Amino acid sequence: MRRLKDLMSSNRQLLEAGTAKRADLVKVLLEELHLEPDFNAPESAEEFDSRVEGIVAHLAGGGTLPPLEVRDRAEGGKFVVDGHARREAYAKAVARGVPVHDPKDGRVYVLTIPFVGNDADRHLRIITSAEGRTLSPLQTATILKRLRAFGWGLDDIAKRINRTPERVRQLLELGDANSDVQAMVKSGEVSATVATAAARKHGEQAGAVLAEQLAEVKAQ
Repeated sequence: MRRLKDLMSSNRQLLEAGTAKRADLVKVLLEELHLEPDFNAPESAEEFDSRVEGIVAHLAGGGTLPPLEVRDRAEGGKFVVDGHARREAYAKAVARGVPVHDPKDGRVYVLTIPFVGNDADRHLRIITSAEGRTLSPLQTATILKRLRAFGWGLDDIAKRINRTPERVRQLLELGDANSDVQAMVKSGEVSATVATAAARKHGEQAGAVLAEQLAEVKAQ
């Protein structure tokens, strides 16, 4: 208890001295947090569920989570910008009886902080955060195509995601490849590098060329 009081006193001194300031942290009811359709980085249901289960276990063990980044929703409540798996974990924790409720009123509140930025910045946040996970090249390419649609050039994107313009160009080529090529990347049959090279060289025929090469490898 003494350490807590000392910490509170220290924080108060920092605030009064102007060397610290309060963040705009707000606890929002779980049911007021909404997911924007087709916003988050595409991933398989298995991958998402695995991440959620890990967070639920953390909550069940008495752990705490960082605040979700949110923005206002026209219909009321908030849209989640960063923290989709954490929101789902809270919902699963409630369903399983994990004590995440506020003892005062029995309701579930989630710590949030306002997202600062425009529509393009929100999509960029998916890459710069990704909730601690590493996005695949194909997942990253999907988000980069959104940024390109906002009018961002190769140099702009490269600077914001800390990649070279050439790497951004390669990822965009992967994102522009036909669905059959992307399906091979998703299944692990073909690497993103090989798929990108094939798409660049063979265009619309890239899928057929890769399929033929795979057939030859399997035959051998």
